[in-house]
Amino acid sequence: MLDFTALQQENAALRAQLAQSVTSISKLTEMVAKLNERVAELLAVAQRKQRKPSPPKHLPLDAHNLKPDECAHCGSTALDVADVVEEEKLDVVKEHQRRARCPRPTSAQR
Repeated sequence: MLDFTALQQENAALRAQLAQSVTSISKLTEMVAKLNERVAELLAVAQRKQRKPSPPKHLPLDAHNLKPDECAHCGSTALDVADVVEEEKLDVVKEHQRRARCPRPTSAQR
């Protein structure tokens, strides 16, 4: 028959093992949550790439080049182009249809 001290030691060892298991489970739960967020981001990117095709190329094109004159935050006019976001969409009016392209440079302050 096991004595009381041996049972207490076994109980303490099992409690320590349980605490480690709980810690591991919480870490794994956090990892699964982060992975789920990443999957949601990748799914959103994939859905954006599956959007409708660009406007028909046979329509006339109205091109507009837009560039900011100054920084919206500090008012500086020394701007470097960091990226160009180009949108092309259908401009549908009852009388006519045409394509519109508006590249918008995004700027970075020098």
